Amino acid sequence: MEEKIYLAFLHSIGFTQKKLFELFKEKQNFKEVYNNINFEYLRKMWFSEKKTENIIKYKNNLSEQKIKNIILMRNVKIIYFLEEDYPENLKNTSNPPFVLYVRGELNQLPKIAVVGARKISTYWEKTIDLLIPEISKYFSIVSWWAIWCDTYAHKSCILSKGKTISVIWTGIDIDYPVNNHKLYNEIAKNWGAVISIFPIGELWNPYNFPIRNEIVAWLSEGVLVIEAKE
Repeated sequence: MEEKIYLAFLHSIGFTQKKLFELFKEKQNFKEVYNNINFEYLRKMWFSEKKTENIIKYKNNLSEQKIKNIILMRNVKIIYFLEEDYPENLKNTSNPPFVLYVRGELNQLPKIAVVGARKISTYWEKTIDLLIPEISKYFSIVSWWAIWCDTYAHKSCILSKGKTISVIWTGIDIDYPVNNHKLYNEIAKNWGAVISIFPIGELWNPYNFPIRNEIVAWLSEGVLVIEAKE
């Protein structure tokens, strides 16, 4: 973990998932790269002048101890692409994330994504109550962190004593929506895993929606849409 903490630092100061992949696909010298950051070093990596200035500024303002405390207090695992416990399905994407932040345990069960629209009828509750107890005998249930269908799928899976994975659209340290804080901790502690591909501390924004959705889909063998508009 000591070396991988520098991977989290790099991600937090502006190194994108794509750039991390380019830099470390052959040599995982995270600490060396982080400690050597200066204007000339970054320009050799083909960063623009503006991006270079921003990275240096973010590094100067970064609270390394705060990130370390978050990882320690929330028991966050940092898993990167070349490690054995990186999910095999994600390796098949056209643009796989280099680093994952994980709370809990990534099980080896095949996975089914369960999703639904926000504006749906009471049909979805009955459907989930009927299907999830059976599906969770054979599959880990993957969903995201939205209220209604997605949260309900996680809860139904837990009640059925199955395994579930929540892919969130913020940093691993952000409890959003806040009313899911208890469920967030429960999954991480006993019933599966919570995954983020976003830097620690990143708040929600609409641009993260499709990225998160892609991870949900690629983790899974298939997608069960409970209810949505045509």
